[in-house]
Amino acid sequence: MNKEHSISFHYYMRSFIIFALSIYISYLIKHDTLQYYIAPRMMVYVKWSSPILFVIAFSSLYAAFRLYRNTRAACDCEHPPSRSAIKNAATYGLLILPLLFGFLSPDTTMNSALAAKKGMILNISTAVSQIYKPAADEIVSTDVPLTNTGNEPSGSNDQFTPIDPHDMDFAKLGIKLFGKEMIQINPEIFMEELRSIDLFVNNFIDKKVEITGFIYREKGMKDNQFVTARFALQCCSADATPYGVMIEYSNAKSYADDTWVKISGTIQKTNYKGNDIMKINATKIEKIEVPKSPYVYPNLEFLEEEL
Repeated sequence: MNKEHSISFHYYMRSFIIFALSIYISYLIKHDTLQYYIAPRMMVYVKWSSPILFVIAFSSLYAAFRLYRNTRAACDCEHPPSRSAIKNAATYGLLILPLLFGFLSPDTTMNSALAAKKGMILNISTAVSQIYKPAADEIVSTDVPLTNTGNEPSGSNDQFTPIDPHDMDFAKLGIKLFGKEMIQINPEIFMEELRSIDLFVNNFIDKKVEITGFIYREKGMKDNQFVTARFALQCCSADATPYGVMIEYSNAKSYADDTWVKISGTIQKTNYKGNDIMKINATKIEKIEVPKSPYVYPNLEFLEEEL
């Protein structure tokens, strides 16, 4: 094989890989499963990358054809491919294998098995604090009083005074949630509502609540316990983190892991593995279909969302 044919082979391989990636992205878009891997704010960039990758693949394929027919000399400015077959196979294999897994594996939501590996987070008020902290030079709002006299009735502004001034917006959200007869945990602000309730959980004792998620269990839980959880993504599935709420229900063991459910109940507190956490005493459990958008995402403008 002469030099031109050797280089053209590498052009063909690159074209094939880039073209396959473009087709895979198009497949995910067509079947509305791109959201299983990418956060919504990143989807527009990935969607536009598909036609761009197709053009690049076509250009590379055209260059390979011309080189193979000896109608174009190889550009001396290009980095020459390695002469080692093993090195080339490893390089292309690292690119082809993920594509094969993507095409051959079913597009499914993340479940309890991955949640167990990553570790379920039940104290959301402390786990995600850094996500919502403003820049150091940003002025912190002080619309809600920062002093607590201890003599105000539950639900007053003073009872929603955060220890950290950066949590002021969560205090405001807490006051809005407290005024609801039934608190519905909205998927659009799932993390924010749970964090607000968790921060001021004493104010929400016995308040009615509804939440949806998949069922998760771990060793040490009682027969009447499980967690209703969702995976939160900031960018893509690689940074997915499971957040959940402890559920207690007399017939809990009749619901299998990874079943999607809607829980209705009242907010309480409990101690689990030495930590005080929020829990829900369920009064009703309904099995539901997997939501079209099963994941949740940080929402920095959560105060503007309707409850």
